[in-house]
Amino acid sequence: MNRCKLLFSILMLFVLAGCATQYSDNEKAYALYQKGVDSFESGQIYSAQDYFNEAKAYVSSDTYLKIGTKSEYSGMTCVKRCTFTRNVSGNHVEYNPNYYLNEIKNEIYEQEKRKELAGKMENAPKLKVLMRLDDTDGDRTLNADEKGVLTVLVTNTGKSDAEQLTLKAKSSSSTVVFSDSTQVIPVLLVGQSKRLTYRVTNSLLSQSRKATIALYAEEKDGILEGDIKSSLSIRTSKYRAPKLTLKQKPSAKTVVAGDSTWQVFQLCNGSSYPALNLRLSLTKLDVESAYSNIEQRDIHVIPAKECREVVAHFKPEVSLKQGYRMRTALVVNDSKTEVAHLRLGTRVDYSAMSDVEFIQVK
Repeated sequence: MNRCKLLFSILMLFVLAGCATQYSDNEKAYALYQKGVDSFESGQIYSAQDYFNEAKAYVSSDTYLKIGTKSEYSGMTCVKRCTFTRNVSGNHVEYNPNYYLNEIKNEIYEQEKRKELAGKMENAPKLKVLMRLDDTDGDRTLNADEKGVLTVLVTNTGKSDAEQLTLKAKSSSSTVVFSDSTQVIPVLLVGQSKRLTYRVTNSLLSQSRKATIALYAEEKDGILEGDIKSSLSIRTSKYRAPKLTLKQKPSAKTVVAGDSTWQVFQLCNGSSYPALNLRLSLTKLDVESAYSNIEQRDIHVIPAKECREVVAHFKPEVSLKQGYRMRTALVVNDSKTEVAHLRLGTRVDYSAMSDVEFIQVK
């Protein structure tokens, strides 16, 4: 029995020594942690940082610590081995050094950032912006269904670099739309210039009026000296169907029935405004369909009072007689409607083949 008591005493010493070490680390960690919290709340973030790092040397993770612990042992019995009952009591307290260290890291970053921005505000970047609108026909008026390009030249005339410079284009007219209204310049150094282009389209719903294109600038830190908005006045025009005519060139080739040929015409715009986005096709009257087409089916623009060359390929029906004026017509459509139905006016002529005898069936 005495031997059992001796073993129990030795066992208790080891248990108590282990528990004492554990609880001693908890007590030390929590004491340092509390000093860190007090320093943090009083604004002494660097002292708090030291306390939290020291606390982590004892307990490294955020958790609930058990402190003020005491153990009571009772009910020991020994037969072949000794058994006993251990009752542990204490308090669980919140312990979050990592959370506070992360808060301190963010606060130090913000302080450094505020110092940097304070210096930047005294030497802010400044922008000089030049804008120009180039439309399809060069008259600087965006007609209905017309496309254009807004060219922007931006120069940093300030005393510091502009970072993550965002330039966004907007129009006061709902019919004027940018395909990509926002562009970003990663860095615009002091004295540096960048050229940007924005593609713009005016819809068929356009009206004749004045409009404004505005360019808004925003820098990463929100610091720019002077205006952040630049404006350009433009004009828009409502849809008007163009007045088109077709002229045959004097050097037109002879047309023979049953013979594949081609002729060059001039498609002319007699309007005081451009003809835009034209699509051409041939009717199939008096020609064989498989051989009849237009060489250039799409014409992007015919400016006012100007002409564009059109090449028509066709094969007149073999039954057409000498001098017959063909009914084949050029059909012209724009994005909205058919704007012209123009007969080629070509006559069948056999005179160039006078050495060949033709017998036509009546």
